[in-house]
Amino acid sequence: MVVAVAALLLMLVYLALVVRALRLPTDVDCACFGSLGDERVTAGTAWRNVWLVGLAGVSVAAAASGSPVASRVGALG
Repeated sequence: MVVAVAALLLMLVYLALVVRALRLPTDVDCACFGSLGDERVTAGTAWRNVWLVGLAGVSVAAAASGSPVASRVGALG
């Protein structure tokens, strides 16, 4: 539960930083995912972070219900 909440908080902070960067009058370069993505912070970056916040939220909900995400993923294989 602690790790899931920490991941959710971290993703929320990243989302806040991306939204702040988008509001700046100049383009911001971050290379957040290295060579996998665009170097500029774009609306796509914000939507990706929204998706990651959602996944972290699902992890918190699963941990709170007593069903860790790791065991669910293991059950898929």
